[in-house]
Amino acid sequence: MKKVEGAFILNTLQQETLVHNKLIHTKFEEDFINNFNQVDLKPSINNSAHQILNKLIVLDTTETVLFMRHYIAQVISKANTLVRCNLEFFELTALPTAEWMETILATKITPKVVLEGDRRYEALKQLLPELFTNEIRSGDIN
Repeated sequence: MKKVEGAFILNTLQQETLVHNKLIHTKFEEDFINNFNQVDLKPSINNSAHQILNKLIVLDTTETVLFMRHYIAQVISKANTLVRCNLEFFELTALPTAEWMETILATKITPKVVLEGDRRYEALKQLLPELFTNEIRSGDIN
């Protein structure tokens, strides 16, 4: 019974997050990317900036795919340790975020971008840093 409740909560968190997504991938919206490849939402630029300030912005880029694949892989590889050391973080943050990323990759990011991002991830994954070190250290390992 607990699994069903957890799945419902996870699905609810995932759905609530998906509602607040804004995928940026058109030429017009490139106006929101500054010279440092960061999202720059200056309301004075355009009225549409006001409309996306309350959204979670996901860039339709290979870098987004690479980041999401790495996060998901780290959640999978560290799941047992996170459950043992910091169950609350695993249940309320890591797992819902990984599920949300899977949904974004499967339904929102352009398939061509996903393929290229997957190629980049495979080429670079050995160089990417370990995640969740602080979350694991903050928990009780005993």
